[in-house]
Amino acid sequence: MDGVSEADTASAPFEVLKNQNGHLLIKKTDNTSSNEILQYFIQRNKLIHGFQEVLPSLNDIFIKLVEGTTKARQFQPQN
Repeated sequence: MDGVSEADTASAPFEVLKNQNGHLLIKKTDNTSSNEILQYFIQRNKLIHGFQEVLPSLNDIFIKLVEGTTKARQFQPQN
């Protein structure tokens, strides 16, 4: 994506995780669709060369679910 600055994304309906050489890695909010994100940039006359959705792996999902359980916490060292 050409010429994207922090000012371009300051009021965006998503979070910019990485901005490197015109490539953005963004995290959409739960209630924002991919089409809304594309529309956001198109309305600002930003040229989009590609768009790829990155989904979490099953391992990432499993770890996130297990981290919040009491059984997972029982194996943490006690202070």
